[in-house]
Amino acid sequence: ANVLFGWASFCKSKMTGVLLAAEDQLVWKKVLFLKEVMWYTLPEHRGSTSSIRLLKCLENFAKEKKYHSIMMGTISGTPNHDRMHKFYLKNKFQPMENSYIKTL
Repeated sequence: ANVLFGWASFCKSKMTGVLLAAEDQLVWKKVLFLKEVMWYTLPEHRGSTSSIRLLKCLENFAKEKKYHSIMMGTISGTPNHDRMHKFYLKNKFQPMENSYIKTL
């Protein structure tokens, strides 16, 4: 079973964002990593420090707990995909795979 961790950002006592990550294992390396489950920032706080603070909390936690890596994602074709792709690259994340989905 996965272990779930979460962080929230606040501005003037109002929650502005949330980031949830689950513990998982890289099968081919037998090491633990954290995988994004959900990351949401209120539209009026996007582009502020709210999102980067959440990501830094996740990174610091992962380093402190000796996780191998962090896996984040973005869905192709969504309005934020290109912006998030650039954001991840800027924050030293490397593309890892392509996923495919079939709508039934």
